[in-house]
Amino acid sequence: FAIRDRLFLTGGFRVDNNSTFGTKTSSAFYPKASASWIVSDESFFPKPAFLTQLRLRSAFGQSGVSPGANDALAFFLGNTANIADQGSAAIVFSALGNPDLRPERATEIEAGLDIDMFDNSASVTLTGYKKRTRDALVSRILPPSAGVAASRFENLGAVQNSGFEASIRAQVFRSRMIGIDGLLNYAVNNNKLIILGNVPPIIG
Repeated sequence: FAIRDRLFLTGGFRVDNNSTFGTKTSSAFYPKASASWIVSDESFFPKPAFLTQLRLRSAFGQSGVSPGANDALAFFLGNTANIADQGSAAIVFSALGNPDLRPERATEIEAGLDIDMFDNSASVTLTGYKKRTRDALVSRILPPSAGVAASRFENLGAVQNSGFEASIRAQVFRSRMIGIDGLLNYAVNNNKLIILGNVPPIIG
């Protein structure tokens, strides 16, 4: 939606129904929304001579990472067991699978502003963001009591990312035939492991 060519609103969603999910998860819903406001075009805004445009913006969204094609499935292998000194047909686990497996879900929110100055010959862009990933897919080593020397993926983790980005662009030199622009970027990012699973139940 565009309101008076000053306020712009965007919304949407995505639904995934993936055969790689466990049997207890049928689909995943990921919404998104964003807003952008050219506040310098408003009548109440005191617009100095050097300012060309000031835009405020914000966005929210979710995305997901699906498990691998076979991570939720149990697999078996044919084998031979010795029972009373007689060879007998048997099957053993090659992978336990995980019927509770869910997609990894990330939620992010960001906000920032864009400033154009001196008839667009210089600009400043500032953006801050925060992201949290939950149900992170972690390969967990199974205990020997499970009867199989393997690991399986589980939704155990949560990770948080936050940061800030800034850029300054300016036209350093301009003539009738040549133009030279300068660009300076700065970015910082902090990553934090919030959860790596509580004490999970032993599979036996």
